[in-house]
Amino acid sequence: MEYTGQYTLDAVAWTLGDSTSETVNSNTISHVYSTSGTFEVKADVTVKKGSESSCASSHKRSITID
Repeated sequence: MEYTGQYTLDAVAWTLGDSTSETVNSNTISHVYSTSGTFEVKADVTVKKGSESSCASSHKRSITID
């Protein structure tokens, strides 16, 4: 995921499609799948403008692990 907006990336809550979830405050994550298959990966992204205002959006992708 790449974020190039003007506000601060506050958190990304990842749902990795294999019963694994993780929340980070950067745009990178590392994950190893234990089996092959197609997984739906979801990123719930929250950005902040200043200390009081925030905005959230969700993004989904299907990935295939061979």
